[in-house]
Amino acid sequence: MTEPPWAQRPPRRFATGSVVLGAVVGVVGTVAVPILLGLVASVAGPLGIAFGLLVPVTVLAALVLGIVLASTPGSPQRRGFGLGLVIGWGLLLLLAGGLCIALIAGYSGG
Repeated sequence: MTEPPWAQRPPRRFATGSVVLGAVVGVVGTVAVPILLGLVASVAGPLGIAFGLLVPVTVLAALVLGIVLASTPGSPQRRGFGLGLVIGWGLLLLLAGGLCIALIAGYSGG
């Protein structure tokens, strides 16, 4: 016996495991890749300017890639990974903002 249409679960739009994986990759990638590019730029000499210019691009790359993956039609895993990238990027902004507030409070003697 088949279930009536109203009793069936709607299809999943995002895979939960992929969202978590995307968030971790988003935070680590947004921090690690610019640091590595900065290290390469510091030892590369004149070519280091090109690597230094790539740092802002890589910071925004996770956000743009996540929006594209989450908003285009595709598998729930791919869409979930894109959503996770966006969540990870936003989480990193919150952590950076909290760190700035803590540093300002620490240096102002508050």
